[in-house]
Amino acid sequence: LRALSRQLCLSYHRHFPLTKSKAKAILSGKTHGNSPFVIHDMKSLTA
Repeated sequence: LRALSRQLCLSYHRHFPLTKSKAKAILSGKTHGNSPFVIHDMKSLTA
């Protein structure tokens, strides 16, 4: 399970690179409409 979570985390960071400055901008709400796409439910995407 730990290896799976590590692979998932690495894959996420590889496909959605996020620098500290981008993360601060997103958290402070200064994204101006180009916020990253967040998947909440994988089953609804594959159905």
